[in-house]
Amino acid sequence: MRHNENIRMTGVLEPVLSSFFRLRYTMRIGELANKTGHSVETIRYYEKVGLLPAPQRLSNNYRVYGELHVMRLDFIRRCRTLNIGLDEIRLLLESIAEGSEKGANRAHLLIHQHLETVERQMRELRHLKKSLSELASACCGRHDEKHPCGLLEKLIDPETEHHPCDCEHCHDK
Repeated sequence: MRHNENIRMTGVLEPVLSSFFRLRYTMRIGELANKTGHSVETIRYYEKVGLLPAPQRLSNNYRVYGELHVMRLDFIRRCRTLNIGLDEIRLLLESIAEGSEKGANRAHLLIHQHLETVERQMRELRHLKKSLSELASACCGRHDEKHPCGLLEKLIDPETEHHPCDCEHCHDK
């Protein structure tokens, strides 16, 4: 099922660019994949879900793509590089196509919400790093029968009192 097949890439410039690029549908899917760094399967998936406009078809039913497809795939890649999901990319494309203040405000809100999510994830990752560092400090990594692994002890029972390692390696520090 295609989602909003009429999402346009260029908003106000769409008619001008469409007529300019209409005659330049010259790439087959493999060439488009090579040019954009997307796999053929990904390109077909983006077509299927409506993020990429349907290609022109030749008389032999081969699909041919143009610069408009390259631009769209480059846009999608930039968004994916920013960890923006496909549903959000769809909203951004709709905002571009709409070319209105409302669309711009929607895009602005979406990006700021994404930024807040990233900031929350960074806080969570800092907390995770601190927890892992504390866990790593429970054991020096040298194990023998008389020195249980403090790291494993902490994983089994986080309330276990940390006993500093008394191996020769740790005492030489």
